[in-house]
Amino acid sequence: MAMSKSFSQLYPTIETDFQDRLPEYHKSRQEGLSLLTSVILNTRSVNLMENAAALPRDIGSVDHRYQYISRVLGNDHLLMNRQCVPFP
Repeated sequence: MAMSKSFSQLYPTIETDFQDRLPEYHKSRQEGLSLLTSVILNTRSVNLMENAAALPRDIGSVDHRYQYISRVLGNDHLLMNRQCVPFP
């Protein structure tokens, strides 16, 4: 799936910020959160089905992409109180 220009510019910035803020996080968690954050900002929606359709991954169907998003967000190792701190 092709990425939009705004998404391709946004994702590396968010990924770098996550790496700076949460260096102890496992790489796959950082990448998953960066990807989902970028998709949400790009679609301007928190509707998971819209985000699943916009997810730039080579996953077969929208249902599988939705499943990927659910797994990332359902990870017990995510510390939401730490990640949801507003930007200064």
